[in-house]
Amino acid sequence: RGGRAVCTDIDEVAVESSRTNAELNGLQGRVESHLVGAEASELPGELREFDVVVANVLKGVVLDLRGLLTQSVRAGGRIGLSGVLSSQADEVTAAYAEDFEDLAVTTVGEWALITGTKRAV
Repeated sequence: RGGRAVCTDIDEVAVESSRTNAELNGLQGRVESHLVGAEASELPGELREFDVVVANVLKGVVLDLRGLLTQSVRAGGRIGLSGVLSSQADEVTAAYAEDFEDLAVTTVGEWALITGTKRAV
């Protein structure tokens, strides 16, 4: 139970909410929450690679941040992309297929979750 999380958002209210929730759940010191610009090219803080990276953003942002999200997942780590419409899942999956294997799409109504494992270099 020594895991850590780094959370980012472009919305200051969301970042403050994340910090408050971490404190309320006794996770201070284990959860970092940072305000970032939409054009971020690297994550803030000292951690740069993670076992799991999750992004809940629309298709355009998921595609724009492909480089950042991909470099943030360690080899053998997992990615989860949500906030993508089911009709857009094939396009997003194709964009991430070069760097991730075992890509799977799970849909609930009009929304999709895309998961995969980062290929070893």
